[in-house]
Amino acid sequence: MNYLYFSIGSSIEYFSVFVLMFTLFRFPVTERLNITLIVSLMMSQVSYFSRLMPEIGDFSSYIQLGLLVIVLWILFRVPLYYSLIMNAAAFIVGFAIQGLTLLILSLSGTPLEFVTGTPIISAAVQLLTAAIVFAISRTIYIKHWGYDYVPASHRANVSITGTNAILLVVVVTSLVVAAGAGLVLRGNFKDYAIVASVIFLLTIPLFLHYSIRKDKEDAG
Repeated sequence: MNYLYFSIGSSIEYFSVFVLMFTLFRFPVTERLNITLIVSLMMSQVSYFSRLMPEIGDFSSYIQLGLLVIVLWILFRVPLYYSLIMNAAAFIVGFAIQGLTLLILSLSGTPLEFVTGTPIISAAVQLLTAAIVFAISRTIYIKHWGYDYVPASHRANVSITGTNAILLVVVVTSLVVAAGAGLVLRGNFKDYAIVASVIFLLTIPLFLHYSIRKDKEDAG
Protein backbone atom coordinates (compact mmCIF):
# COMPACT_ATOMS: atom_id res chain seq x y z
CA MET A 1 0.00 0.00 0.00
CA ASN A 2 2.89 2.38 0.78
CA TYR A 3 4.25 1.75 -2.70
CA LEU A 4 0.84 2.45 -4.26
CA TYR A 5 0.40 5.74 -2.40
CA PHE A 6 3.88 6.87 -3.38
CA SER A 7 3.49 5.86 -7.03
CA ILE A 8 0.21 7.74 -7.41
CA GLY A 9 1.42 10.88 -5.65
CA SER A 10 4.82 10.91 -7.33
CA SER A 11 3.46 10.22 -10.84
CA ILE A 12 0.99 13.09 -10.60
CA GLU A 13 3.65 15.37 -9.16
CA TYR A 14 6.01 14.52 -12.02
CA PHE A 15 3.27 15.11 -14.55
CA SER A 16 2.58 18.54 -13.06
CA VAL A 17 6.27 19.42 -13.39
CA PHE A 18 6.21 18.41 -17.07
CA VAL A 19 3.11 20.56 -17.61
CA LEU A 20 4.84 23.52 -15.94
CA MET A 21 7.97 23.02 -18.01
CA PHE A 22 6.11 22.79 -21.31
CA THR A 23 3.81 25.71 -20.46
CA LEU A 24 6.66 27.95 -19.32
CA PHE A 25 8.55 27.38 -22.55
CA ARG A 26 5.43 27.34 -24.73
CA PHE A 27 5.54 23.75 -25.86
CA PRO A 28 2.12 22.21 -26.64
CA VAL A 29 1.26 19.83 -23.81
CA THR A 30 -1.45 17.79 -25.55
CA GLU A 31 0.86 16.71 -28.38
CA ARG A 32 3.11 15.01 -25.83
CA LEU A 33 0.45 13.79 -23.42
CA ASN A 34 0.86 10.01 -23.77
CA ILE A 35 4.64 9.93 -23.57
CA THR A 36 4.58 12.47 -20.73
CA LEU A 37 2.26 10.25 -18.69
CA ILE A 38 4.46 7.20 -19.32
CA VAL A 39 7.66 9.04 -18.39
CA SER A 40 6.00 10.43 -15.25
CA LEU A 41 5.09 6.91 -14.14
CA MET A 42 8.57 5.61 -14.92
CA MET A 43 10.25 8.44 -13.02
CA SER A 44 8.07 7.77 -10.00
CA GLN A 45 9.52 4.25 -9.95
CA VAL A 46 13.06 5.61 -10.20
CA SER A 47 12.26 7.94 -7.32
CA TYR A 48 10.81 5.17 -5.15
CA PHE A 49 13.56 2.60 -5.61
CA SER A 50 16.48 5.04 -5.55
CA ARG A 51 15.31 6.31 -2.16
CA LEU A 52 15.58 2.77 -0.80
CA MET A 53 19.34 2.81 -1.40
CA PRO A 54 21.16 4.54 1.48
CA GLU A 55 24.18 5.35 -0.71
CA ILE A 56 22.20 7.52 -3.13
CA GLY A 57 18.88 8.13 -1.38
CA ASP A 58 19.75 11.65 -0.22
CA PHE A 59 20.61 12.68 -3.76
CA SER A 60 17.77 10.88 -5.50
CA SER A 61 16.21 14.16 -6.67
CA TYR A 62 19.38 15.22 -8.47
CA ILE A 63 19.81 11.80 -10.07
CA GLN A 64 16.26 12.05 -11.34
CA LEU A 65 16.95 15.54 -12.68
CA GLY A 66 19.90 14.18 -14.66
CA LEU A 67 17.72 11.42 -16.10
CA LEU A 68 15.02 13.93 -17.04
CA VAL A 69 17.56 16.04 -18.91
CA ILE A 70 18.47 12.96 -20.96
CA VAL A 71 14.80 12.01 -21.46
CA LEU A 72 13.85 15.46 -22.74
CA TRP A 73 16.88 15.50 -25.02
CA ILE A 74 16.30 12.04 -26.52
CA LEU A 75 12.54 11.48 -26.44
CA PHE A 76 11.33 15.05 -26.87
CA ARG A 77 14.14 16.09 -29.22
CA VAL A 78 15.10 19.21 -27.27
CA PRO A 79 18.74 20.36 -27.64
CA LEU A 80 20.79 19.21 -24.64
CA TYR A 81 21.56 22.72 -23.40
CA TYR A 82 17.90 23.73 -23.43
CA SER A 83 16.87 20.41 -21.91
CA LEU A 84 19.07 21.27 -18.94
CA ILE A 85 17.66 24.80 -18.70
CA MET A 86 14.03 23.64 -18.98
CA ASN A 87 14.38 20.80 -16.49
CA ALA A 88 16.37 22.88 -14.02
CA ALA A 89 13.74 25.64 -14.11
CA ALA A 90 10.89 23.21 -13.46
CA PHE A 91 12.90 21.36 -10.80
CA ILE A 92 13.77 24.57 -8.95
CA VAL A 93 10.17 25.80 -8.91
CA GLY A 94 8.76 22.39 -7.95
CA PHE A 95 11.29 21.85 -5.15
CA ALA A 96 10.71 25.36 -3.78
CA ILE A 97 6.94 24.83 -3.71
CA GLN A 98 7.23 21.47 -1.97
CA GLY A 99 9.75 22.86 0.50
CA LEU A 100 7.46 25.78 1.37
CA THR A 101 4.52 23.41 1.73
CA LEU A 102 6.46 21.24 4.18
CA LEU A 103 7.62 24.34 6.07
CA ILE A 104 4.04 25.63 6.41
CA LEU A 105 2.89 22.22 7.62
CA SER A 106 5.73 22.15 10.14
CA LEU A 107 4.90 25.64 11.43
CA SER A 108 1.24 24.66 11.72
CA GLY A 109 2.13 21.82 14.07
CA THR A 110 2.56 18.89 11.68
CA PRO A 111 6.09 17.51 12.22
CA LEU A 112 8.09 16.72 9.11
CA GLU A 113 8.85 13.29 10.53
CA PHE A 114 5.12 12.56 10.64
CA VAL A 115 4.68 13.65 7.02
CA THR A 116 7.61 11.61 5.70
CA GLY A 117 6.75 8.63 7.91
CA THR A 118 3.08 8.41 6.94
CA PRO A 119 2.69 7.25 3.32
CA ILE A 120 -0.82 8.60 2.79
CA ILE A 121 0.19 12.01 4.20
CA SER A 122 3.31 12.07 2.02
CA ALA A 123 1.16 11.30 -1.02
CA ALA A 124 -1.26 14.06 0.01
CA VAL A 125 1.63 16.56 0.15
CA GLN A 126 2.74 15.44 -3.31
CA LEU A 127 -0.80 15.95 -4.62
CA LEU A 128 -0.99 19.37 -2.96
CA THR A 129 2.32 20.35 -4.53
CA ALA A 130 1.07 19.12 -7.91
CA ALA A 131 -2.14 21.13 -7.53
CA ILE A 132 -0.14 24.31 -6.85
CA VAL A 133 2.12 23.62 -9.84
CA PHE A 134 -0.91 23.00 -12.07
CA ALA A 135 -2.39 26.31 -10.87
CA ILE A 136 0.84 28.15 -11.69
CA SER A 137 0.93 26.52 -15.14
CA ARG A 138 -2.68 27.50 -15.77
CA THR A 139 -1.94 31.09 -14.77
CA ILE A 140 1.07 31.21 -17.10
CA TYR A 141 -1.08 29.89 -19.94
CA ILE A 142 -4.01 32.27 -19.35
CA LYS A 143 -1.76 35.32 -18.95
CA HIS A 144 0.26 34.37 -22.05
CA TRP A 145 3.45 34.40 -20.03
CA GLY A 146 6.37 32.13 -20.77
CA TYR A 147 9.38 32.18 -23.06
CA ASP A 148 9.98 31.51 -26.74
CA TYR A 149 13.75 31.15 -26.78
CA VAL A 150 13.86 27.34 -26.80
CA PRO A 151 14.11 26.30 -30.48
CA ALA A 152 11.58 23.86 -31.92
CA SER A 153 14.27 21.97 -33.85
CA HIS A 154 16.68 19.62 -32.07
CA ARG A 155 19.23 20.48 -34.75
CA ALA A 156 19.43 24.13 -33.70
CA ASN A 157 22.92 25.44 -33.07
CA VAL A 158 23.47 26.51 -29.48
CA SER A 159 26.13 29.04 -28.60
CA ILE A 160 26.85 29.03 -24.87
CA THR A 161 27.90 32.66 -24.67
CA GLY A 162 26.32 35.86 -23.39
CA THR A 163 22.91 35.34 -21.81
CA ASN A 164 22.98 31.62 -22.61
CA ALA A 165 26.10 31.27 -20.49
CA ILE A 166 24.60 33.35 -17.68
CA LEU A 167 21.45 31.20 -17.61
CA LEU A 168 23.59 28.09 -17.43
CA VAL A 169 25.69 29.51 -14.59
CA VAL A 170 22.56 30.55 -12.66
CA VAL A 171 20.88 27.13 -12.75
CA VAL A 172 24.04 25.04 -12.34
CA THR A 173 25.30 27.16 -9.43
CA SER A 174 21.91 26.89 -7.73
CA LEU A 175 21.84 23.11 -8.13
CA VAL A 176 25.45 22.63 -7.01
CA VAL A 177 25.00 24.81 -3.92
CA ALA A 178 21.76 23.00 -3.01
CA ALA A 179 23.40 19.60 -3.54
CA GLY A 180 26.33 20.75 -1.41
CA ALA A 181 23.90 21.72 1.32
CA GLY A 182 22.42 18.24 1.04
CA LEU A 183 25.87 16.74 1.56
CA VAL A 184 26.59 18.91 4.60
CA LEU A 185 23.14 18.32 6.10
CA ARG A 186 22.98 14.66 5.20
CA GLY A 187 20.54 12.88 7.49
CA ASN A 188 18.83 16.15 8.47
CA PHE A 189 16.13 16.41 5.83
CA LYS A 190 14.18 19.19 7.54
CA ASP A 191 17.08 21.65 7.57
CA TYR A 192 18.13 20.62 4.08
CA ALA A 193 14.61 21.17 2.70
CA ILE A 194 14.55 24.67 4.19
CA VAL A 195 18.04 25.61 2.97
CA ALA A 196 17.50 24.21 -0.54
CA SER A 197 14.10 25.89 -0.82
CA VAL A 198 15.62 29.26 0.12
CA ILE A 199 18.41 28.77 -2.43
CA PHE A 200 15.90 27.95 -5.16
CA LEU A 201 13.57 30.81 -4.21
CA LEU A 202 16.49 33.22 -4.56
CA THR A 203 17.34 31.66 -7.92
CA ILE A 204 13.88 32.09 -9.46
CA PRO A 205 14.02 35.93 -9.88
CA LEU A 206 17.47 35.67 -11.48
CA PHE A 207 16.27 32.98 -13.86
CA LEU A 208 13.18 34.98 -14.83
CA HIS A 209 15.25 38.12 -15.38
CA TYR A 210 17.76 36.49 -17.70
CA SER A 211 15.06 34.50 -19.49
CA ILE A 212 13.27 37.76 -20.31
CA ARG A 213 16.56 39.18 -21.55
CA LYS A 214 17.14 36.07 -23.68
CA ASP A 215 13.68 36.37 -25.23
CA LYS A 216 14.28 40.04 -26.07
CA GLU A 217 17.67 39.27 -27.61
CA ASP A 218 16.21 36.53 -29.80
CA ALA A 219 13.29 38.75 -30.83
CA GLY A 220 15.65 41.56 -31.76
